[in-house]
Amino acid sequence: MQNINLLPVNASGTLSPTLPSIRKAFDESTAVAIKELGLKEIDVLVFDFPQDTIKELGIGGRTFNKNLVYININPAFGNIEYNEILATLYHEYHHAARFASVGYGETLLESLFSEGLACLYEEEKTERTPIYVKSKVTEQAIELISKNMNSSEYNHTEIFVTGNNNMPKWFGYSYGYNLAKKASKNLGKSASQLVSYTAKDLYDAQ
Repeated sequence: MQNINLLPVNASGTLSPTLPSIRKAFDESTAVAIKELGLKEIDVLVFDFPQDTIKELGIGGRTFNKNLVYININPAFGNIEYNEILATLYHEYHHAARFASVGYGETLLESLFSEGLACLYEEEKTERTPIYVKSKVTEQAIELISKNMNSSEYNHTEIFVTGNNNMPKWFGYSYGYNLAKKASKNLGKSASQLVSYTAKDLYDAQ
């Protein structure tokens, strides 16, 4: 038994309206990810925690290691689309599988590929492109971060989430997705098949 557990933190009852969809998405995505990613021994905790959600979607995720995934919900958002719950689980499951193989990574380049592959995996499984990979990827922004590619000293939040005057919101996700998609095409492998490839392997496939 793979021992993957869904653990809603719901003493207040605020998650109750969303839980049927969460449980359905959990069952569907877990069955697929076990087969494709070899997942095992993961606790998936679900929280009422709006501060760590994507405001446009009402949901967000975070994977801390190969055994621990958080799914954060904003109950005030209202009806969260089933496909967004499903996509979030697929995204975080890919991270967990990568943690279990080559690791998420410490450098910017490693983070770009870990996030890019997770975005590509959710796209492959749900047949919809995440909103956070649709930012414009410019040569100016790429050049701006290029000096930090092999460094662990970079501003993850700014590059991947907030952006700044020189790069748009979600730039890191968009650029990482583009890199992952190109590697996938050139190597003829899906995101699940690339889960244990190092960032160097993937970069060399560009």
